[in-house]
Amino acid sequence: MKEELLVKLLKNGNQARIIDGTVCVYKKSPDTPEGALDAREAMIAGADAKAMKASPEKYPQNMLDNMEHLFVDPMAGKDYVVDGIPIGSLRAQMGWNNVDLSEGVRISAMEVPASDGSHRIPVRIYTPEGENVHRPCMVFFHGGGFMGGSPDVVENPCKLIACRADAVVVSVDYRLCPEHRFPEGFNDCYDVVTWVYEAGGELLGIDREKLSVGGDSAGGNFAAVCTLRDRDEGKHRIKYEALLYPTVMRTDGSEYEGFYWSPDMYNNPEKDERIIQAVTGIGAMNPVVNMAYLSAPEEVHHPYVAPLSATDFSGLPKTLIASAEYDFLLAEARLYGQHLMDAGVDVRWIVYGGVGHAFLDKLGFFPQAEDCVDEIVVDLKRM
Repeated sequence: MKEELLVKLLKNGNQARIIDGTVCVYKKSPDTPEGALDAREAMIAGADAKAMKASPEKYPQNMLDNMEHLFVDPMAGKDYVVDGIPIGSLRAQMGWNNVDLSEGVRISAMEVPASDGSHRIPVRIYTPEGENVHRPCMVFFHGGGFMGGSPDVVENPCKLIACRADAVVVSVDYRLCPEHRFPEGFNDCYDVVTWVYEAGGELLGIDREKLSVGGDSAGGNFAAVCTLRDRDEGKHRIKYEALLYPTVMRTDGSEYEGFYWSPDMYNNPEKDERIIQAVTGIGAMNPVVNMAYLSAPEEVHHPYVAPLSATDFSGLPKTLIASAEYDFLLAEARLYGQHLMDAGVDVRWIVYGGVGHAFLDKLGFFPQAEDCVDEIVVDLKRM
């Protein structure tokens, strides 16, 4: 089935649901029954290198374009270990070559000065063609567990947001851990937000009163904590945030009232081992991520590390939270959204059925990725 039709079916299949007491919009996989792994996720989970090489005509082009990511060289990055953490190997497992669905978007590169003058922060700027000095702007932070990923992976999603929303998107190449632990990467992100607000009107041709942030996974964390800090400092420059399957806590969650996680909470009637792996993998990585990212163990409860630890959720801007049905991070995103709703924040929580973590990376292959971009576009156009 062509992706255009799958996207249309996905848009027409919105269902209002309540998950553990929180209202969401559930978007069923357009061609897969509930309780099963989305057809595209299943293809990736069952990929076989020999079969793909022998009969490439049987596989989607995007899977063929990602053989290096589907079948990672076990020796890749193995020699780069920091403080006992196999950073090189972990980074080698990240990424996906997605598809450019945009048109008429210019790409430029700049370096933004850090607020303390110690270094410069690389950014990529995506600007639609044509004259417009009042465009909204989104500062976007890529995912990768705080230790990997790059603007390359999210370039096509950022271009598509810019194209369809007639917005300027600024993608931040923040410093990665463990070479740069908290708060260094976070500070980079916040410094770029500040720079865009202060200089963006003239340099970028934006309406700085239409400033937003967005990010996926660890980037969703950065978007949330930049928004918290902006509120805490009384600036309220950020008017919208898009948190895509964000990580918002750094513990097992037992200290958070209302938090519940279990493999049994997921719709998996056939006890599909692939679903079990999908929903447990990131949780198993949390201790390693904490070792790499945090400067001290007690930082697991710092609100700019774990926004779920904030004591006040009021005064935050309109928020979109997009979750994957088969993602370990579903439960913490739900609770974060509920805290925002309880504090009077305008929140939409969307759950994409059948898919696992990092579906945005699969733009042009997963219809959920394109639909998620379009949901952001709707909000940016309303700013």
